[in-house]
Amino acid sequence: MARRYNFKTTSGSSVLPTTSGDYFTDALDPSFNDGQVYLEFFSSAGDAGTFTNAVTPTGGTVTVSASPLGNAYLRDANSVIIIASTVSIPSATYTPPVISGAAVRARVTLTGITGATHCRIVIDRSES
Repeated sequence: MARRYNFKTTSGSSVLPTTSGDYFTDALDPSFNDGQVYLEFFSSAGDAGTFTNAVTPTGGTVTVSASPLGNAYLRDANSVIIIASTVSIPSATYTPPVISGAAVRARVTLTGITGATHCRIVIDRSES
């Protein structure tokens, strides 16, 4: 059985602006082991909130890391840097980053995203 966690803004919204910066999950259940990160981009906050009108970004990158203890973050297991334009609609071609091992929190870093104003990013964790 898998459990889904949203990356969120500091105010708790899972609709993320694509301005450069970091977003975090709430506390992750450490009894879940591996997890994959998935994302989509949108042309407005309203579209991201309803999962409608997804768009393909024209530039930028996304990186994922996780913390086993809560403070220091390590890159994902397959060291993926997602080129935002590979999160294409309707057929994405990016390799989902993998978080392996116990982690208590995950972080995503958006850098230079263009062609989209908002996104939604999740991590699906599976039981050990």
